[in-house]
Amino acid sequence: MEQGSAATPRTILVVDVESFGDKARTDQDRMVVRAGMYELLEAAFADSGVSRASVTIEDRGDGALVLLSADVPKAVLVDRMPPRIDAELRRYNARHSIEARMRLRIALHAGEVRDDRYGVVADAVNFTFRILEAREAKRALAASTASFVLIVSDWFFQSVVTHEPAAHPAAFRAIPVDVKETHDKAWIRLFGEVPERTHGQRRQAARREPTLRELSEIVDVLLEIPVLETKEGRDQVLRELDPDIWSSIPRHMTAKTDLVSIVRTCLRHGDAWERLVEVIRFFAGGFDAVTKLEATQDRLELEGDQ
Repeated sequence: MEQGSAATPRTILVVDVESFGDKARTDQDRMVVRAGMYELLEAAFADSGVSRASVTIEDRGDGALVLLSADVPKAVLVDRMPPRIDAELRRYNARHSIEARMRLRIALHAGEVRDDRYGVVADAVNFTFRILEAREAKRALAASTASFVLIVSDWFFQSVVTHEPAAHPAAFRAIPVDVKETHDKAWIRLFGEVPERTHGQRRQAARREPTLRELSEIVDVLLEIPVLETKEGRDQVLRELDPDIWSSIPRHMTAKTDLVSIVRTCLRHGDAWERLVEVIRFFAGGFDAVTKLEATQDRLELEGDQ
């Protein structure tokens, strides 16, 4: 369109790949991730009944800016589409190595958007990118086993989500947004979290979630164990767990973040933590760090009620 075109109402969806620039990824990995992201978006829109003619996608390197025309019901983006995105992410991650896997942050807002010869201009677009960068949204995804976090503006939540029962408004929680000049609030919901107990697992009393300090302490001890220093070593250990457990762990490129995810998932799944410690003991029983791990576990009372 020509410069200075009239504003048109659009729904704005912004996608960002978590840890896209991680040094453990090669450029080839990033190309695979980008292709996967676009393919899953196309599939999710199609499966949700959104016409491709109503969708404009602009590349953002580690993500994408998606503009939807006014004929697309906004409710579709919070009831039909999220489960499709989760399903596509699971299929994608199951087929790819750790370095090429992805988790997403997805932000939703709406407003008047102007086109020019370079792209689009709108306060609403700027605002959507601000809520995408909310610190609490990033923390929520990092601390979870979810496949993605959906972030909606307060306007979108009050005008769309609360009026659509299928969007499960009660599953959202408010977060502060303090990014650059923006000081507002948004609402987030995690999708695709691994359940605490999978079918067929032995039932065991719930174990309390460790604090961040305790989690850091456990991971620091694990990093002292040679077999856990490398991806190959961690993979070898995890293959000794129940397949339903190790296949559900969101994996990360760096050793520390990978171990955080491994520990969190195992602590949430019945006796998986005890099995993990048992396997570590088998592979590295002669190291002082294993004794330290057992002492830390006892001190933090992570074994659960038998």
